[in-house]
Amino acid sequence: MWINEFLQPNLNGHTHQGKFIPSNPEKYIGDVGKIIYRSGWEFDFLKWCDTTPSIIKYGAEAMCVTYINPIDMRQHRYFVDMYMEMLLSDNTTVVKWLIEVKPREHTEYPKRPRKLTTESRKKYRKACELVEVNIAKFRAAKSCCESNDMMFGVVCMNRKTRKFEFIEWVDDVSYVNLCRVGERSIFS
Repeated sequence: MWINEFLQPNLNGHTHQGKFIPSNPEKYIGDVGKIIYRSGWEFDFLKWCDTTPSIIKYGAEAMCVTYINPIDMRQHRYFVDMYMEMLLSDNTTVVKWLIEVKPREHTEYPKRPRKLTTESRKKYRKACELVEVNIAKFRAAKSCCESNDMMFGVVCMNRKTRKFEFIEWVDDVSYVNLCRVGERSIFS
């Protein structure tokens, strides 16, 4: 069962959520009437997948991965944002990807606050825990990809340039910024 079948967008929330209507529905894996995006960045990435010729198939929240949350030490389910199949420039090789769309600040540990007030400590701890949980999710997704001959990456939006930055997850706490989506890269 796809997550989209039982979770609907929260149209009253603070983030930009809704249903995506593709211009190339034949590329979408799943029910094109149930494509949900949970942020404006996911919407932009769905649009990019839909209109980029080298992306031959894609799906939103199409794969579930289990992981152990390091905060509560319990098993949870993680629906990776995107699945896509990309035709490389040789026009014969297809690479399967799981892609997570995240703000960069959810993938990097925050700087420790200069003034340690009760409020700043709480905020700092919460930000660190969010990164820890995301690392656990990324580790589980990377492991799943390795078992299934796939690649895993994280796409972040650069808030200044409004362009996506692609990050390939390398290990538990480090990653390499490879390219900007749409520029000369593996996505070309």
